[in-house]
Amino acid sequence: MQDMDHKEWLEELTSDTTNGAAEKAGITPATLFRQLSRGRISAENVIALSRAYGKKAGDELVRTGFLEPGDIEGVGVESALRLATSRQVLDEIDRRMGDGGGADLNVRPSERR
Repeated sequence: MQDMDHKEWLEELTSDTTNGAAEKAGITPATLFRQLSRGRISAENVIALSRAYGKKAGDELVRTGFLEPGDIEGVGVESALRLATSRQVLDEIDRRMGDGGGADLNVRPSERR
């Protein structure tokens, strides 16, 4: 995958000025200007800008060439379950049982036909 030009990426991210974007993301404007003049925003600042504009940092790190798509395909199931609240786990169980998929507890929803 060809990574996106970082100046173009920033222009697609926001219509704010470079100074405004830097301030919104908590980046020193001079730092962002310097990085743009070199053609590459640091990964740390891509993350800060992404979060400031409500984008998923992982997706934007892929777009700017810092990560490959496979790097963010998903958290492992066990990790995701540990991160989920009890309500989220129960809601998912309820959703699966409502699908009529509760019969085989070892089949992932994506494997059901």
